[in-house]
Amino acid sequence: MLFYQYENGYLYNSDSIFLYDFASAFVSRGEILDIGCGCGIISLLLKRDNPTLNLYMIDRQKEMVELANINARVNKIEANILFDSFEDYNFLDLKFDAIISNPPFWSKESIQTKNEIIRVARYEDNLYFEDLIKKAKKILKPKGDLIFCYDAKKFSSCMVALESTGLNPIEIRFLHPKIDRVATIFFCRARQNSKSSDKILPPFVSFWGDDYSEEAKDIFKRANTHSIKYNI
Repeated sequence: MLFYQYENGYLYNSDSIFLYDFASAFVSRGEILDIGCGCGIISLLLKRDNPTLNLYMIDRQKEMVELANINARVNKIEANILFDSFEDYNFLDLKFDAIISNPPFWSKESIQTKNEIIRVARYEDNLYFEDLIKKAKKILKPKGDLIFCYDAKKFSSCMVALESTGLNPIEIRFLHPKIDRVATIFFCRARQNSKSSDKILPPFVSFWGDDYSEEAKDIFKRANTHSIKYNI
């Protein structure tokens, strides 16, 4: 699949590909929503693998929505692409079997870039985790899944927020850049009205030495993407 990106804007990275792989084990039918879709990398790959999905994508940045539309059209994938902030958009009676997001999680206290496209995509004050999950819960179907990745340093606060909102984490996996390094992000599948116990999956190590691990290479091969960069 071809994915156009803005060279001087926000560029997707391996986290997006890895989230696609994590989500693909659970997303195969029904209505799905990609929050903060960016260029569309995650959900367009999911629909490529499952053509019957009814795909919705939303992003608050006009430039990202334009890219998502281009990438859907180039890859001949049908999608409903919405230009609005997730917090403000009125989904009316629409409910989703799965909601997927790679949300902004860089601390608002850190030094922020002056590039507005990158700033909105990266920093938590553009979509706080608590706001994301509260709105997501309202538009998930019974037993619907929220699938996301987030900063591993904020794991505890995320779990507390999920529990207080009524979403039960049922699958969790930590990503370590190397076998002897601490986890940098975690992937989570949380479900409405679930009584299942948390399942901590084996860790995902993305690098062995100076090269990608075999698992990472397999994920890239399955995703089979090619990025084309150009200036806005």
